[in-house]
Amino acid sequence: MAVLAMKAQGPSGAVARVPGTTAKEAIDAAAAALGGSDPILKLGNVTLIGYAQYAYQNGGGNITALPGAPQKFIAANDYRRVYDLERGRMRHLERRNDLFPFANYGGHDFALQNQVLDGGVAYNVNEKGQATRGGDVRDRRMWMHTNPVVALRAALNGSATVSNRRQEGDLTLVDLKLKEGDALTIAIRPPSNTPAWIRWSGPNTNLGEVAYTTHFYGYVPFQGVSLPMGYTTKLDWRDVDMVKLYVDGYLID
Repeated sequence: MAVLAMKAQGPSGAVARVPGTTAKEAIDAAAAALGGSDPILKLGNVTLIGYAQYAYQNGGGNITALPGAPQKFIAANDYRRVYDLERGRMRHLERRNDLFPFANYGGHDFALQNQVLDGGVAYNVNEKGQATRGGDVRDRRMWMHTNPVVALRAALNGSATVSNRRQEGDLTLVDLKLKEGDALTIAIRPPSNTPAWIRWSGPNTNLGEVAYTTHFYGYVPFQGVSLPMGYTTKLDWRDVDMVKLYVDGYLID
C-alpha cells in the first residue's frame, strides 16, 4: 500500500505557510510562536539542564564505514549550558564517559568539562578553578546560537541581520548574519511557526569543512518562553547524528 506524505494544512485545507513575505516577518512569526518578541528580548539568562550523547569521532569510530553501522557513543552527564544573553557569554559544563572499552582511564573518569565563551574570548576552567585560554571562539559562538531563542533574540535586537527568505519544501528558511560576520540559516515550520532547525558551516579536523544542522523537538513553555526539549545535531557527512541532547528542564533568569 502506498503511503502518502501529509503536508501541513491550514484551516481551509490549503498548504500552510509562515506568515508574511519578508525575512523579518518570518522571524517575527517564529518569535510570536515562542512567546513573543518582548519576552524574548527581556531574557537575561537561560540555563539548560540535561544529558547528551556524542558520536565517537563524529561517526568515524564505527566498526565499518557502511551507513547504518552501529556507532560508538560518548555519554555526557551533568550537562548544563548557561546563556548570559545580556553580556553575550556562554558556559558549557558536562562530565563525559566513553560507552565502550577504552585503554585510557581519562575516557571513564567523568572529569568536569567547563568551557566558556566571553564575548571574543574562549577559555576553559579546570577542577581547581584555574582558567586557561583554549577553544575556538567562532565554534563556541555558533554552538551558542543553536538555541532557537538565542538565535531569534539576535535577530530581534539587531545583533544579527536577516535576509534571503525562501522555501525548502514546507519550511521557510531565513539567513542570519551575526555582528561578527558569521552566517547561519534558520528553518521555520508552519503552521506552528516554530524553528525546526539551524544550520551553519565550520571546519572539522578530520573532514575539512562540514555543515552542522541542529534540529529542535518538543517545545515546552518555561516562564512564558517556549524552548525545545530535544536537540539533534547532524553532520552532512554520512548523515551522522553527531550530538543528541536530552533536556530535563530550563532555568530562566
